Amino acid sequence: MAYDFAHGSGTESDPYQIWNQTDLEGIGQDNSEGQPNYFGNHFKQMADLALVDYDCDSLVLVGCTYDGDNHKVTGLEDFFFYQFLGEGTLKNLVFVSPEISKSDMGLDGTGIISFVGSFSGDVEIDNVVVLGATIFGELYVGGFVGQASDASFSDCYVLGTRVSGQQYVGVLVGFA
Repeated sequence: MAYDFAHGSGTESDPYQIWNQTDLEGIGQDNSEGQPNYFGNHFKQMADLALVDYDCDSLVLVGCTYDGDNHKVTGLEDFFFYQFLGEGTLKNLVFVSPEISKSDMGLDGTGIISFVGSFSGDVEIDNVVVLGATIFGELYVGGFVGQASDASFSDCYVLGTRVSGQQYVGVLVGFA
């Protein structure tokens, strides 16, 4: 199914605007011209999001920028993004009481974001806060990111969070 954003053009100066869960889910789809929304675009969250039955098992962002504009995300029970790859930026976002559980030994990792990485430059994560999360997994379990490679983190905090797993477990990142 094609998804065209109602506001913005996806450029740095005019990012696609995320007003609700439908817009957020639209990131993982192609637009009506058959081009992926999740490749090389810019997004800005315009309101707090209260997610209901949000399913993100395959959402991969490549070379994208996501600016949460200091808004909150509540109701998260699955990965916010499955993978965040390429020279991209995630910034200015607050996650409140996410509950994420994964019970397999896959190499993807378990966290609000399963995997963050790049082989052509750093992914930048800036000013992201996780409050009161419960994260359970087996391998590569983090309170924010399960697994990170070639990523830089600044001004990120995980507070009041319970994280548990079998191997490679961390409060911010499970394995880096």
